[in-house]
Amino acid sequence: MAKADAKQGGAALLLMVVVVVMAATALYLSAATNTASPQQTRQNEITKELIAAKESLLAYAVMYADNNPHANGRGPGRLPCPTFDGVTCVAFGRLPTQATVNGTTFVFSSLTDPNDQLWYGVSDSFLFSATPVRSNTATQRSLDGNDYVAVIVAPGSPLSFQDRTAVPINAVDYLESTNSAGVAFVSRLAPPDPIPANYDGEDTFNDRAIGITRSELMTPVTLRVAQEMKRQIDIYHEAQNKYPATVWTVDGLIQCAINPSGVACQNARPFSNVVDAATWAGTEWLGITTYARITNDQATLVFTNCSIRYTLDFAQGISRVSTAVPAASPVAC
Repeated sequence: MAKADAKQGGAALLLMVVVVVMAATALYLSAATNTASPQQTRQNEITKELIAAKESLLAYAVMYADNNPHANGRGPGRLPCPTFDGVTCVAFGRLPTQATVNGTTFVFSSLTDPNDQLWYGVSDSFLFSATPVRSNTATQRSLDGNDYVAVIVAPGSPLSFQDRTAVPINAVDYLESTNSAGVAFVSRLAPPDPIPANYDGEDTFNDRAIGITRSELMTPVTLRVAQEMKRQIDIYHEAQNKYPATVWTVDGLIQCAINPSGVACQNARPFSNVVDAATWAGTEWLGITTYARITNDQATLVFTNCSIRYTLDFAQGISRVSTAVPAASPVAC
């Protein structure tokens, strides 16, 4: 049953990633195609590239732990590094055209011309570091003043003040305004006031940007976490005919102190003792998970800063409903 759950859960996970991305895509495409211009076909192609890059980055992050089974207990949510040479990891640089991990290839962009190649800035805490990536992990990038996990930027044609023959590559020759610094990104510049005659904003700014919000990342990531936790407690259920208790009982502590491997101890173990501390679910997520056993066959999971309550059903799988987040807490999913 656990294997069947995993397959169904994987399909649900990928579907959720597509739904999240497609919602953003619809809004972004509608904004991008509102006006007709001689460059519109090219603009639409760039828009599709940005959307495809975002979709692939989300898939990479959500499936990170699955594709890196020996990643020292690091779980999902991690993004690939920006780079200039394909090897060295930097916080802001070019988006790799693709990445192959454990036999799975993620294509981020088909743009290989240096003039067109996408740029990419990502919050340091969402890279490969040993720091846990969770629903309460802070972001360090912004787009138009809003917090983002990562931002992807497509450079426009070279402007009069940009020299793209310079070596080494300099971001200011490809990106305008604060985009070239790779931290606080903008998708447009406010026109001057008053607007001069024959004003063309594209003379000074022609970048196109799209971002990944924490919610867009953490909504599918928390589902992946719920799947892994369910897989582990389902194994316990198969042996004990019930999900683990919500917390330790006094009797359970006594029994396990007497004989940790005994039947009485095993039958009394709570969720925090059943989730394997050696796995990423235990090392990174257990500490911010609120678990409750509802019946022998049902339990719920809620993660810090996440407005989703996952219900785990031993026979039926996983369902989700919205729940409240404390007013002072940032909503991550």
